Amino acid sequence: CHKVLERQTNQGAAAARHRGIELARAPIVLCLDDDMIPSPRLLEEHLAVHATTPRAVVVGCVRSGQAVRDLPLFERFHAHSLDKMAASIRATGRVPRGTEIYSGNLSFRRDDYLAVGGFDKSLPRSEDLELGFRLEKAGAAMRYADGADTIHDTDHTDEERWLRTAFTYGVTEQRIGRKHASSPEAGPFRYFALLRALPMPAFALSIVAPGAGHLGARAVTKIAAGL
Repeated sequence: CHKVLERQTNQGAAAARHRGIELARAPIVLCLDDDMIPSPRLLEEHLAVHATTPRAVVVGCVRSGQAVRDLPLFERFHAHSLDKMAASIRATGRVPRGTEIYSGNLSFRRDDYLAVGGFDKSLPRSEDLELGFRLEKAGAAMRYADGADTIHDTDHTDEERWLRTAFTYGVTEQRIGRKHASSPEAGPFRYFALLRALPMPAFALSIVAPGAGHLGARAVTKIAAGL
């Protein structure tokens, strides 16, 4: 077992992961977030998919460490979206799309990663789904491994921090949409499929005018929490 501890100035998650992958020696790389609790079979389940599927990009199941209804309001949408995607894959047997990829529980072949240029280090957020989009276009096989599960034991309770993070996500999604302007499936409007009718106008405003959406989000969050 070869272990390396690498330190660098803070350049964001994409740069940190990219540096780790550059240093990796094994042909398959696994990415986990720092707040994930891996299951005992995590590595075995990821490797099982790679053993049977050439050029696989494997997304593992992420389960919430507590009931969704007990999470802070601003964490519920994220947990609900992951649960909804997992349920859809289990029910239909479909494979995940590149834009459904998340780096919290993800494995791929190092050569495939480097061939598409790796994470876009200029993106402060959503660098994982942007990478997934490029890997999918390059012919990688997207796969979902329900048994390769982790528990996401979040401790985020700061509403202001979440709103700042959400704003950064919105701005980044605009940049990704412009970067892949010829591919509408990479644009932020794909999130409409996750929403009910009521929040759609506010979501559209946030895409067209992030500043206005950022201000309105505070008021909407307070109202929703009160309800």
